[in-house]
Amino acid sequence: MQKIRILTVEDELIIAQDLEEILEELGYDVIENVRDADAAIHAIKKNNPDLVLLDFRLAKQSTGAEVAQFIRDEKLPIPFIFLTSHADPKTVSVATQTMPYGYIMKPFEAQSLYAAIEVALINYSKLHADSKNNLEKISEQEGVLFNDCLFVKYRNQFIKVAIHKIEWLSAENNYTTIHTQNRKYIIRNSLTNVLEIINKKEFLRVHRSYAVNVSKIDVIERTKLIIDEQEIPIGRSYQQEIISQIKILTGE
Repeated sequence: MQKIRILTVEDELIIAQDLEEILEELGYDVIENVRDADAAIHAIKKNNPDLVLLDFRLAKQSTGAEVAQFIRDEKLPIPFIFLTSHADPKTVSVATQTMPYGYIMKPFEAQSLYAAIEVALINYSKLHADSKNNLEKISEQEGVLFNDCLFVKYRNQFIKVAIHKIEWLSAENNYTTIHTQNRKYIIRNSLTNVLEIINKKEFLRVHRSYAVNVSKIDVIERTKLIIDEQEIPIGRSYQQEIISQIKILTGE
């Protein structure tokens, strides 16, 4: 399971330390804290975070708006949230021009921070989802694609699962189980919809109730295949398509 990687941009050391502690307690990974706009831009280029938390007024007379505008101008797939003690009309006006995914006032509660981050991630992924997907269905049925990762609802939060780590999918009625090497996640969505959300040629439907990541297959037989010692049935109507697709993917 991969944690959400967050870059914090905060020039006050004590606040930055408190923020890091809160974020880690909430289950996020704070990859770095920086104090000014230039350092933030460098950190974004180096680390490619999943989300950026920005103070507005930073060290070296720089601002979080400069960082936000850089993200917008470069069209980077990174949502950002302002986390600041400034709510005067001028500051809010400048901040809103960068179209942030949230604006949180200090001091803040851990749960309000958590809610803002989760809403930002989901709203960003919905906004940038492939237009052929039914966005309402994706949101309601607990599967959202973001930056080659699938966010799945687990208990009271969304967990990031890297697409390349998914080994196979199994379905029962309107529920799909996502299997990775170490864990599995059950989401309220049909197998057909999940495959549309993932939208990767490496995933093949091999049965009405199963789909597999071709790169994870260990053994293929006429009526079944094996991934990580797990036998997965091959439906009769899918056999020829599987052979054809594997030849294409392997270049044969």
